[in-house]
Amino acid sequence: MIVAAETKLFELDYGTGKIVRMRDVGINLDTASAPYVADGVGYFSTAKDGVVAFRLSDFEQLHAFRTGNSMIYTSPYTSGEIATVEGTIVPYGDDMVFGASDGWLYRLERRELHRIEKFYVGAPVLSSLCVQGDDVVAIDFLGRVTRVSMR
Repeated sequence: MIVAAETKLFELDYGTGKIVRMRDVGINLDTASAPYVADGVGYFSTAKDGVVAFRLSDFEQLHAFRTGNSMIYTSPYTSGEIATVEGTIVPYGDDMVFGASDGWLYRLERRELHRIEKFYVGAPVLSSLCVQGDDVVAIDFLGRVTRVSMR
């Protein structure tokens, strides 16, 4: 089992809960999300640095994608120019989508986290997105529901 806490990634033994290995990755992973895992890579939302991809076999950082600056502060001990992603990253075909605290929805390709598309909703998106076919549904901080095709 892979767990993120503060700036550390842990692998825990399922049966005992004991730490198998731990690595301080130096990135604030304190968000209200679960990692998206595909093909041995974990994609993590971060409190300050957008989205970061780690190879799960050795916790080596592969790629990062920084969103715009957050409109609000939601993570503890954060301030200044930060790029918070609170919600869980979700699959979108072979790509992935998420909302960010900068008021944008993002679609990234998985291999190197290159941006394919983004859509401005105008308020922070703190929850996970819902994918329905080609459409992505988001609820922003103001309570508005946005449905958009990211293809």
